[in-house]
Amino acid sequence: GLNVIMIESDDENYSRILADDYRGGQLAAELFLNKKYLPCAFFGDKSSDLSYSCHPSETRFQGYNDTLKKSGNNIEGKFILESETTVEAAYEVFNNFLNKEKHPRAVFAMSDIHAIGILKAAREAGIRIPEDMALLGFDDIESADWMGLSTISQHLTDSGRIAAGLL
Repeated sequence: GLNVIMIESDDENYSRILADDYRGGQLAAELFLNKKYLPCAFFGDKSSDLSYSCHPSETRFQGYNDTLKKSGNNIEGKFILESETTVEAAYEVFNNFLNKEKHPRAVFAMSDIHAIGILKAAREAGIRIPEDMALLGFDDIESADWMGLSTISQHLTDSGRIAAGLL
């Protein structure tokens, strides 16, 4: 008899409020295409088998990749990167990538946490953001503004307000 509404959890046994992760990926690709920031890369979260997860990394990648493909731009395999969701893990993966490959013109990171790690590695390598490489995160966490990071907002405050109203 307990009323439950889940936020950003995809357990179909409960009512839930979800961000449109697919559309978020589309928005990232549309931005890079409009600015002619090619080639593009994607930095995602390592897959996890959490039953309650809505797998936002996979869904954001699908929207991003589908939109790029429709315009005739495929993401090269070397430009699809992933790490655990920590600044340090993203930094290490992107730093190693930069030591082996020429950087892409733009990177869409599935989370602001990843984007901050990428930003740190890029700055250390002398890559200017956005002049040399555009970087777009997702979540709009408070520190994104402090870091000067462009990001896609999930509007979690609205999700909480809507959930409370439904309860």
